[in-house]
Amino acid sequence: MGLTQAIAAVWPKSLRIRCGFHKRQNFQQKVPAQAWPEVKALLVDMREAPSREKAEQRRAAIGEGYQREFPELCRCLRDDAEASLNHLAVPQRPQQYVRTSHLGERACVEERRRTKVIPHFWAAGS
Repeated sequence: MGLTQAIAAVWPKSLRIRCGFHKRQNFQQKVPAQAWPEVKALLVDMREAPSREKAEQRRAAIGEGYQREFPELCRCLRDDAEASLNHLAVPQRPQQYVRTSHLGERACVEERRRTKVIPHFWAAGS
């Protein structure tokens, strides 16, 4: 908590962004295994929203739909909502770098970017 407050004091315009991978692990612990695929799809849809407003609407819908079944999931979703959706305030291109601190997930994005095949045309007569 002290580090978060210190960062806010030194850089007041900085965005606090929660790692999507670790947040998803936290959610998974609050939902039974048989219900997890459905809930995960909704959470991914919320995180992949095209705008902050859409993400907030999707978050509210998840909260309303699962409040009775999974109150702990809904509490966790509300508690850190701003930091969980702050990646949407970052321009589209650098979002891939701020969405997660999980190196495995980030490496997959990098691998897809680096293995994009670009045709190479050899000069005639070489």
